[in-house]
Parts: sequence; C-alpha cells; structure tokens
Amino acid sequence: MEIRFEMQGAKAILRQFGEMQKASQRATVARAARVAAKRIGEEARRRAPRHPGGPSHPGQGHAYRTIKWINVERWPDRATFAIGATGHGFYLNFHETGTYKMPARPWLRPALEAVAPQAVQDAGNVFRESVLQAAARAKGKK
Repeated sequence: MEIRFEMQGAKAILRQFGEMQKASQRATVARAARVAAKRIGEEARRRAPRHPGGPSHPGQGHAYRTIKWINVERWPDRATFAIGATGHGFYLNFHETGTYKMPARPWLRPALEAVAPQAVQDAGNVFRESVLQAAARAKGKK
C-alpha cells in the first residue's frame, strides 16, 4: 500500500523548499512521511481484528501490537514507509486478504481510507512548518 504526496500551488513555497539544503529536505520529507504513516498505523492498530480472549486464554487478541510503520527508504524527494503486521502477528495479513477457508476481514485498507485526508493534512503541516522555518533562517542571513 502506498500513499503519495505531491506539492502543488504556492510557487513561493515550492521555490523556498527547492532552495533548502538537501539534508534539510530529506529530513523534512522523512518527518512528513513518518507523521502520516504513524496516523495510518495507529488507525490500523485500532481496526485490527482481536479475539476477546477469556479466562483460559487472557492474552488472546494482542497481535494488533505488532503493527508497525517502518522507514524503508529515504531520498531528498521521497520517503517510503511500510505499514503492517510484523513478527508473530503475520496472520493479520490473512485477515486482510482472506484465505480459501476464511473470508477477508480487511483492517489495513479501511484504516488507510479512513484517515488518508488527515494524514495528508498532517504531512502538509510538517512541510509548511519546515518551509516557514527555512524562510526565517534565510531572512536572518541576508
């Protein structure tokens, strides 16, 4: 699953972002992607299927804790985060897609659809803050 952010409009902001140093760009892009991935990951944890457990198996339904958002790659113009179940929570992937014995009970795709607008807004806020800080630093240098 992939989310893409594309900056459009406000030519001054785009120009200022282009004038930022590569290290600052990379950090900003990674921070924005991390904020969006965290929002989606937390919603995925909330929606992950859980077994209620019971007196004989009180620890049942804990695989939602294995859902993580991990930085896969980082470039000045993009950052990729993988969101999904890890380790012993691998079976949550079977719930997402289903098997020939079990119908699908999606949890990751609905989480993405539910919070995508907020995740994009959060990432945009990170970009805006970073560009404003860079503009203030550039103004102080001149």
